[in-house]
Amino acid sequence: MLSRKVLVVGCSERTQADAIHLLAESLRAHRAGNETSFDHLLMVLMPNKRSAMHLDTIFTRISGDECLVYPPYFLQGSRELLNVTSIDLRHGELRMSTQPGLLRSLKAVGIPLEPIFCGGRDPILQQREQWTDGANAFCLAPGVITSYGRNIATGEALDKAGYRVVTAEQVLTEASLNLLDGTKYLVQIEASELSRARGGPRCMTMPLSREDA
Repeated sequence: MLSRKVLVVGCSERTQADAIHLLAESLRAHRAGNETSFDHLLMVLMPNKRSAMHLDTIFTRISGDECLVYPPYFLQGSRELLNVTSIDLRHGELRMSTQPGLLRSLKAVGIPLEPIFCGGRDPILQQREQWTDGANAFCLAPGVITSYGRNIATGEALDKAGYRVVTAEQVLTEASLNLLDGTKYLVQIEASELSRARGGPRCMTMPLSREDA
């Protein structure tokens, strides 16, 4: 999910196009009586591969203007660039158009994002670290994310983008460390077994809603 009333959904081996179309129809109907509902749904047409089961295995938004991506699927000119079906929900019927690339599609609806590369600039490391969920980060707050420490090249790419790289142990033991001090942080967690099972920090995090008693 993204801001400015735009929803992004990956169409993959785990999420079929028919289900996304039903979701779009439901959102369009809901919007008719609720102006705060979504204006657009962007359906990313993903490859039928186990390495790309969900959108967050290849794309994660990590701050207001940045995203972590597996580059071959998102860079203009790439032979593997993924197409996107843009669904306009603001009318009496769904209006669809197909566009090349999620980043271009997001920019068209008012969400320009700067990509940071999973695996850095090396194509071999990009592929290797995507398999161990280098593009899958959990955003604790805008610009404060958790990711697996084993993805070294991804951590270096985030460091170059201005993220201070710390370990989970540092967060727990250093009282002076404040993740909400306005600095961008990457908190690296140990995950040798978790990543082998194809589970990333974002897709294995369940949001909770707590209310004061």
